[in-house]
Amino acid sequence: MSAVLLSPESINDLTLERLRHMTEQELLAIWSAAPAPALDELHGEYQSAMPMPIAERHDDFHHKYGLGEWIGKAFAPISHANFDGQGHNLCIKDGVVQRWMRFGTRIGSSIVDGRPALMMHYNAFDNLCAEPDLVDEIRKVRRSLYVAVCTMAANNELFGEVDPDTSRTPPLPFLLRGPFALWHGPDDPEFELRPQ
Repeated sequence: MSAVLLSPESINDLTLERLRHMTEQELLAIWSAAPAPALDELHGEYQSAMPMPIAERHDDFHHKYGLGEWIGKAFAPISHANFDGQGHNLCIKDGVVQRWMRFGTRIGSSIVDGRPALMMHYNAFDNLCAEPDLVDEIRKVRRSLYVAVCTMAANNELFGEVDPDTSRTPPLPFLLRGPFALWHGPDDPEFELRPQ
C-alpha cells in the first residue's frame, strides 16, 4: 500500500483533507515509507490535524484536561540545550491562541522503526508532556505536508497502554501543513525552562 500511495504521481494528489480521512493503518504506512525532512525545513507555525477516526477522542482528551483546542505546532532551528532546534504547540483557549508545551528537535533514529525522522522531545522542557516522555516523529509527504506519529512511555487514555516489548504506547498518527505564519516563539520564553 505505501509504495502505491507514495508514487510520484499520487504524492501530488495527497492533501491534508484526503489524509485526514485515511485510517490509522494507512497513515502509518505512509509515515513508514516517507523520508525525514531537513531540520531547518520546518520553520514557522504549522496547522495540525488528527485523522478523522481519532479526532473526536483527541478533542475530548484536550478539553477534559483544560488544554483547549489543538490547532498546530511551531518550529525554529534555534538550538536549546543539546537539541538542534525547538518548538511548541498552538492551542486556542478562551478564544486566545496559546503558544506553549515546548519541545526540543533534532534529526534522529525513530523510536518506532529506527529510520530517520525529525524527532520532537518534550522532556527538553519542564511541562506536562515531559514526565510521560512524549516523543513526536515527523516525516515528509511532500512540500508543506507532513505525517507524524507520537508515542509515550506511560499508559494514557488517548495513546493506549504501553507495549511491554517496546516500553512505548502504540504510535498515534497526526498531520501537519504549512507554514501558515512566521515563527512567533512561545508566549513566555522563560516558562517551561528546566533549572540550570
